[in-house]
Amino acid sequence: MASAILAFIPLFVFGLALLFIFVYFLWAAYIYLILKDQERGRETILKSVFQIIILSLAFLAFSGVTYLVKKGEIFNPPPVSGEFPESPMGKFPAPPEFIEIGGYYFSGPWNFKDKKSPSKSVIYSVLCGKENSFEVLDIQLLENRKTLDKQQGYPCWNENCLTKDLKIALFEFSKDYSAREAVNKMRSSINFTCKK
Repeated sequence: MASAILAFIPLFVFGLALLFIFVYFLWAAYIYLILKDQERGRETILKSVFQIIILSLAFLAFSGVTYLVKKGEIFNPPPVSGEFPESPMGKFPAPPEFIEIGGYYFSGPWNFKDKKSPSKSVIYSVLCGKENSFEVLDIQLLENRKTLDKQQGYPCWNENCLTKDLKIALFEFSKDYSAREAVNKMRSSINFTCKK
């Protein structure tokens, strides 16, 4: 209710000023026509016309600025309810997860079914999901393009993971990295179930 009244205050002020100028114009017309004081009447009429033009320009400027300000409110972002505002560029992917296995940081763990065939040569660790931890079942170098469920150790992984919650963690490396040496080092320092 109060905001509706406040919205009409500029119109009220403009109307009041316009009424004052109109009365002034009528007074000038009275002087010019009735009192026959043409010099003073003409001067008063010109002043009132000039005041109407100035008032009209002021009103147009005020209305234009008000319109632009109200139009600009459309582009204001909605209030955010959370710790961080959403990005105007869209949603970002979840940050990568890592798990430490014997001093090495593997990316993952992921569900075994989701990562059955990694896209490049990697060192992988097969994990069995326990209540709040993981048991390391195997660590291997995936050089051939076989899927993980076609690997030699797959029956052992299935047999030794009683919860049937197989997970996979990947250790990616660059071409100049000695992967075979790293796998042997990991296998010798990490305790795991499926040894061949």
